[in-house]
Formats: sequence, C-alpha cells, structure tokens
Amino acid sequence: MKKHLIPLYSLLITALLITSYMLLRGYAPFGIKTLASHDAYIQYLELFAHFKDILEGQASLASSFAKGIGGEGIGVYSYYLASPWSLLVTFFSKSSLPAFYNMLVIIKLSLASSLMTYYLDKRFALKGLLACLLGLSYGLSQYGLAQSISMMWLDGMYMMPLIMLGIDRCLRDKKIALLSISVGLAIIFNWYAGAICALMSILVCALELLLQYCDDHQLKALFSSLGRYIFAMIAGVMICGVLFIPTVLAMQTNSRSSFDFSLLAPTLRVSMVTLVSSYYLGAQSTEQVVSLYMGTLPLAGTLATLYARHITKSEKLVIVLFLLMIALCFYFQPFYMVFSLFVKPGSFWCRFSYIGTASLAMIAGFYFSRRKSDDAPLTYGLLAFMGCFLLLSYKNITTLKVTTLAMMLLIGLFYDMSKDRKVFMCVMSVLCVSELTINMHELFASMKNNESDHFAQYVQAGLKQKQALIHYDDSYYRINQTDGMLTSPLHTSAYLNDGYLFHEPTVTSYVSAQSSRTLEMLDHLGYRQVASRMTIVTNSVLTADSLLGVKYVLSKAPLEGFNKTTIPLYNGRTVYENPYVLPLAFTYKSLPKRWSHRNLFTYTNALYSMLAGKKMTLYKKCHYTKQVGDHKVTYTITKPKDSILYGNIYTAKHMLGALQLGKIKQGYSSFLGPSVFYVPGNKVTYTYQKQVKFSEDFYALDINAFKQASQRIQKNKAHIMYFKDGNVQVKVNAKKQTSLFLSIPADANWEAYVDGKKVTIQKVDQTFMSISLTQGSHTITLKAHIRGFMLGLCASLAGFLLIIFYSVLRKEKHYA
Repeated sequence: MKKHLIPLYSLLITALLITSYMLLRGYAPFGIKTLASHDAYIQYLELFAHFKDILEGQASLASSFAKGIGGEGIGVYSYYLASPWSLLVTFFSKSSLPAFYNMLVIIKLSLASSLMTYYLDKRFALKGLLACLLGLSYGLSQYGLAQSISMMWLDGMYMMPLIMLGIDRCLRDKKIALLSISVGLAIIFNWYAGAICALMSILVCALELLLQYCDDHQLKALFSSLGRYIFAMIAGVMICGVLFIPTVLAMQTNSRSSFDFSLLAPTLRVSMVTLVSSYYLGAQSTEQVVSLYMGTLPLAGTLATLYARHITKSEKLVIVLFLLMIALCFYFQPFYMVFSLFVKPGSFWCRFSYIGTASLAMIAGFYFSRRKSDDAPLTYGLLAFMGCFLLLSYKNITTLKVTTLAMMLLIGLFYDMSKDRKVFMCVMSVLCVSELTINMHELFASMKNNESDHFAQYVQAGLKQKQALIHYDDSYYRINQTDGMLTSPLHTSAYLNDGYLFHEPTVTSYVSAQSSRTLEMLDHLGYRQVASRMTIVTNSVLTADSLLGVKYVLSKAPLEGFNKTTIPLYNGRTVYENPYVLPLAFTYKSLPKRWSHRNLFTYTNALYSMLAGKKMTLYKKCHYTKQVGDHKVTYTITKPKDSILYGNIYTAKHMLGALQLGKIKQGYSSFLGPSVFYVPGNKVTYTYQKQVKFSEDFYALDINAFKQASQRIQKNKAHIMYFKDGNVQVKVNAKKQTSLFLSIPADANWEAYVDGKKVTIQKVDQTFMSISLTQGSHTITLKAHIRGFMLGLCASLAGFLLIIFYSVLRKEKHYA
C-alpha cells in the first residue's frame, strides 16, 4: 500500500460506503429518498435554489426580496452557502436539489475521512492502514452522520484536521502558512463551524505545547511557539475578513443578537459519565447527552494511552487534562455556551461535538505511533470500558448495545493477535468498517426521509405557476401564499422559503439571519414573528398585503376581499388578485414621528392615515359574546355590513390551541400558529390544551373605508422602472415638495440617488424607506451593496502579507 495514497484510499472508501448504502436503500439519484430532512428540507434546498439564481445572475448576493420583504443577503450566504462545494449547484436543476444535497454529504464526509488520515500520517507518521481506519472512523462518526441534516457545519469537520496539522507545522517546523490559511478558509466556508474550529485550535495548541515541553523542558521555546501560534491565528482571522467583516456588519441588525447571561452559570449540565453510556452503535446526541461514537479503534487507542509503557507519566497527565477539558466543553455550562458561540441551541444538539471525535482520533494516533510490541494489549482498556458501560446501562440493554460490546471485544482481540499474522489485521479492519457501516445505517434509518420526487413535482408545478402568473401580469409586485410545501393537519407550516425557491418577491422567509426591525414591522401588521427567524402566514391579512405591494396571493382556501384569477391551479393553490394593492412606491405628505399603538389594528389605522394624508378608520372594534366551556370558548361576533372580520387572542404562553374557522381547523397559540386570524362568517370556536390567562380582540375591516384609503394612495403612485434584488429605479413627477414611500426595509446596505445625487434614506417607523423630494420630475435609484467588503478585502490581503512577511523573515534568519 503506497503511503502517499492512503488519504485518497480513505476518501474513496468513505465515498464508496455511503454511495453503496444510498444505492441499496434508494436514495437519490438512485431512488426517491434524500438525507435532506428537518431544516435541510425546509431551508437548505430552497437556499441552494437561491444560490443557483445568484450564480446565474438572476438574484443578488447583496440583497434579496425573497428574504421576508427584503433584506441583506450576505449573512444568509456566509452561514448557509459559502462552502466551495455549493458552487456545484450550478450543474443541477432546482427539481434535482435533493440528489445534489446527498452528493454534498458524500463529498464532505469523504473529505473529513481523507484529511484526518492525512493529518495522522503527517503528524504521527502512522502506519497506512491504521491512519486509514482512524480517518474512516472520524468521517463516519456519529457527528458526521447525524449532522448530515445540517450539512453546512460539515465544512468545519473536514477543515479541523488541516487546522490541527497547521498547529503542528507552526509549533514544530515554525511554518505558519497552513494554520493561517486553513483557519481563514474554515471561517469563510462557514463562520459558525469555523469559529468552533478556531476555539478548538486553542486546546490543541495547548496540548501540543505541553507535550513538547514534556519532551524538551524548554520553557523559552514553549513561549516562542505560543507567540508564533498567536501570530498565525491573527493572520488567519484577517484572511477571512473579506467575508467575515461584511457578515459581522450584517449581523448588527440580526434578530438573534441578544444573549441571556444566566446561561453562563457555572454548573454541570449532566453527569459526564454519560459520555461512556452514550458510546454505542446508533447513539444520538440529545439536549443533555453527547454521543462521540466513532467505532472501536479510536476509543481503544485513547484508552491504551493511559497504560502504555512508552508514554511518560507527564505525557499521560497532559493527555488526561486535555480530554477532561474536551469533556467539560460538552458538560460544563459556560464552556458549552462558549463553543455554542453564546447561542442556546434549540435543536441539532451539540453542534460542535466533532471536536470530541477529532480529539479521540488525535490521541489514538499519538498512541499507535508510540506503541511497541511489548505494550499491554488494547483489550485491557476495552474490557475496562465495557465494564463501566454495563454498570451504567444494564437496566437498558438493547441489541445495538450488545452488538457494540461484541464488536469492541472482537476488534480488540484481533488487533492484539495481529502482531504475528497479517490475516488478523485484515479481519480487524473488516470489523472496523462493518461497525461504522452498521452505525451509518442506524443513524440514516432514524432520520425522516423526505421524498425527492415530491420535491421535484412541487418545484416543477411552482415554476409553471410562476410563468403563468408572469404571462398574466408582468408588472412589479409581491406574492404571498397561505401554506407551504408541506402543511400540518392544523394548517401550520415552517415551509416559508418559496420566495428563495422560485425567486419571487414575497412576504415571509425562514432563515437564521433576519432583521429584527423587519420582523417587528411584519408582526405589527399582523404576521407573527417566531423564534426571531420566521414570519407566519396562514391566511392573508388584507391591509398588510396591500401595504406591502402583494398583488397576488396563492391559497388553497377562498380569500375574502380578493378576486379569483383564471390562472391554472398548481400545487393545489388558486391565484387570487388583490384589488386594493398599493404601489411598491408612492408619494405622501411628510415623514411622521414614531407613534404608539394599542394593538396592531389601531397601528394599521394610524399607518394608513399617515400615508393617505387623512385620518382613516379602517378597523373598527366589534362587539362579541363568548360561551366558555371546558378548555373551549366560542365567540359570536357582531359583524358590520361590508366588512371582513379579524381576530387576535393574546396570551403570555402557548396554550396549544386550535381555532375552528369555518371548515378550516387552524393551530393557534403554538410554535407555528399565527397571531391575527381571518373569521369567516361571525363565529369562532377556540379549543386549547393548556389553561393560561388570555384576552381577545375582534375588529372589522371596513371595506368601503379601505377602498377609499387605497384609492387615495394609488393616485400618488410612482412609476417603477425596475424592481430587482439590490437594484430599484423609480420615476416621480412631484407637483410639490413631498416624500417617496417604498415598501422596502431601509437596511444600511442600501444607497439612494435622486437624479444621480446621493441622498439620505429616511425611515417610516424605523423600517420602510422614505426619501424627501423637491418639486419636479425625478429619477430615484436605489442600489444595495455588501457593507464592509473593501475593508474585509484589505484585511484579507493584509493577512496574506503577514504570512509572506513572516516566511521571508524566517528564511533570512535561517541563512544568516
């Protein structure tokens, strides 16, 4: 076996194992299953479609009208799409994105195996077969397989071995280029996972420095190496500046930027012995417990370090302290929050646990590189571990746990017997690959496997409906829809990214980089924000849609106040036209100060009055009666003539309720439930599971008053030349000094020009754009840019210059 080809073998074996499994189990492109489940199916596929549009020049990286009603795009790109492998999406159609997703998982896990093998070979000069097996164990570990549903974090997993090797080169060979560049690229590929890698590098550096000190006892050399590491890390962070600085600037308006410092309380989250009890085939990490399962060999090597004859006591102590520190990162609350980047995870538990599997692979590599023929058998450590495992798990023994222990024993025995016969090493290798394959099957089988055929049919029908709508009306407008690709029986859905999927200006989206002000504005208009990440739309709020320029709504249920179009039905949705829609840009009298409001209905009255230049009472409070029963209340509302009824029930906590709205049963006071709801007829029945104090409001939208307000505003519409992502142009003929309203969030990355002269963008209630105009004819141009790009580019170039400067200086000292 040619040693320089071992990393390639590791890559090919991992790819072959996963591909073969997909072929046998019917995953796309060989079948209809996809690994894209949970948020991968809800978010990532749609965002890959958006990235495809960016690469093809149809969408903008700077700003997108598919992000809610519009928002900066760089934060979405840097978190979800910056991996270089995302570029391959250009070779796939939107309907085949599930197969593309499966392919990316294969690529990233194969790279993780290969690069860990490469690291073990270069750092420890490990025998080819052992390096390959440890690399496979890392790539097919619990983290890599389980987080295939959060595939954007896998870039950090495959970059970690390169960073670890960079640390070794930095400390031992005094070369910083690999460390600096790998850290910079890791943060560029995914800033979240890259930051975790950078934090982990501190622990790896500490381990390497202390092991080096145990060997040479040179304190001066230790501090010199530490300074070199810090210099390299500074250069690495600077290299990522071209993307990281724009991301930081975009995150300043992020709706998830607040932090609860009580989460840093110095407590253990749960007993650390669960690291032992959760190390078995098919184990999954939970909110409290982390599983680091990656097969027998890395575990055996790590355990054997503690009793190996050719490893000194001081080295053993350093390794034990390192492993304890890694364990504390998972179980000591402050360390857990630091490695979670001060964000309390609500799902996808222990997102950084690859630092644990990387540590096991590294320590096992250290042991096997030192192992001599007279060392104690691997089986000793494994038997001790198995005893502890049984003590902790004897009350809950399963077939998988028994299989895990049997495989451990067999692998340990065959390895110990392999000193004399290569056949035993071959059998041991087959057993190692077998247990990793069993683990892959258990983890993949436990996932919800969505069907790629369903996604393809949905996309194809949606694109046809889009083309039919463009043929019907090719002007500029927004589109809303009242359900997603998949909707629960209670008419709730987290599938809110059709704007990204079909490249449409819309109202709602679900991403982890939302603007807090935009979410708040939509919440004020009647579309509830959830978890600072999404806006819930289950039925059209007519006043909100009209203000936002929503001319068409796609709905499976009839919409009162809208006109049904003749556009064909696709995905079960009818296209309804809004006769009251306001222009995306229009003039109004003056920019008001912020105003307070009692509820969203009175807020809407005040906002429309300001824009119409006349006090308008669109919503009027309705009288109602209620009949209260056991976890049930029925409202009967007095509905005025020519009006549309809306309601809102206020509660401090989720009641896990449901509203009976005509024939529709609508989930309410729940995670994905709406706030404002449309009331067909004049009766609503509300049932709920949890008893919580609540109040309610019912308001009637006066259609005649609303029509009058709409017509007053429409008279002042501006002529839109184009309305595209990151680029808007409007023409206005102002008869007197006035202001231009645009239903675009006034994010800081927009610049406005009136007749070519840059002007200040003002804000309507801290959200929408407003531009002051003098009398006369004007051309208003809006352009979005990526904030901080030039500064970031300079920082990146400076980072590379630091590396070059250091390399030149080092060579001069070498030849001096």
